[in-house]
Order: sequence, then structure tokens, then C-alpha cells
Amino acid sequence: MNTDNEKQMNEEQATAAPETEVKSDEVKKENKKESKKDKKSAEIEKLSAQLAELDDRYKRVLAEYDNFRKRTTRERESAFGDGKASAINAFLPLLDNLGRGASQPDADEGVKMMHKQALELLEKLHVKSCAKVGDSFDPNFHNAVLHVDDETLGENVIAEVLMDGYTVDDRLLRPAVVKVAN
Repeated sequence: MNTDNEKQMNEEQATAAPETEVKSDEVKKENKKESKKDKKSAEIEKLSAQLAELDDRYKRVLAEYDNFRKRTTRERESAFGDGKASAINAFLPLLDNLGRGASQPDADEGVKMMHKQALELLEKLHVKSCAKVGDSFDPNFHNAVLHVDDETLGENVIAEVLMDGYTVDDRLLRPAVVKVAN
């Protein structure tokens, strides 16, 4: 009986051995699949991180370029305005002398016409005078060199313009030199 039991056990082991081999092969295949899935998911995560980093760099470069474009546009416009202001500022002493010459009682008609033409030219270039008698005094546009007590004028009112001041496109070229009433 022992031998029969032994035979039966051996047979069971023999039949069980291929089943365990088949099961272990399946387990190995599943482990390989899971290992491949883990590798693929790790690779996907790595590529996703690289994509996010490249996308961030792309957006930063795009924003940097946009800022550069805006800055250069502003600088170009500013440079044009600065050049215009500088050129006009160089002609202001000539305009002052033409004005002085035209205001003389024995002034030649040609000097008066040249002064008028120079003022018209400045008007075309959007240059405006920033001081008139009767305007209120503004220290941003006027330079007060004299104070006078005058009851007919209000307080801090320009009584006399000694030298014209000019602005171009809301930019001060030269402050006006004025006499102010207190």
C-alpha cells in the first residue's frame, strides 16, 4: 500500500509539476508585462516632464521676444521724439532773436515776416508756447524770476513773459521765464 500511495503521490507530483511550471511561466510573463508597463509609464512620465519643461521654456522665450519687441518700439518712438525735440531746441535762440528784432519799432518788414513764418513752422511741428500773460503760474512749465505786487492781477498769475517757453507733443522743450504777480 505504501508503494501504491507513493506511486500516486509521484504521479500527482508529476502532473502537478507541469502545472506549476505553466503557472510560473505565466507569472513570469505577467511580471515581464508589468515590468514593461512600469518602464513605459516611467518613460511617459519622463517625456511628459521634458515636454512641460520645453513648453515652459518656449513660453518664456515667446514672452521675452514680445517684451523685446515692445521695448524696441518704445525706444524707437522715444528716440524720434528726442531727436525732434533736440532739433527744435537748437532753433529756439534764433526764434528768440527774430522775435526781438520783429518787436522793435523800426523793424524791417522782412524780419517780421521771417518771425511769423518761423512761428507757423513750429505750429506745424506741434510746438506750442507754454506761457501767456494772465495764465496761472505752473512751476512745471514756468520759471519765475521776478515777483510784482499788482492788485489788478490775481495771485500766482503771469504778469509778463520775459522769454517764451515751448512744449512739443506734451514734452517741455524750454520753460518760460516769467514775472509773477503776488
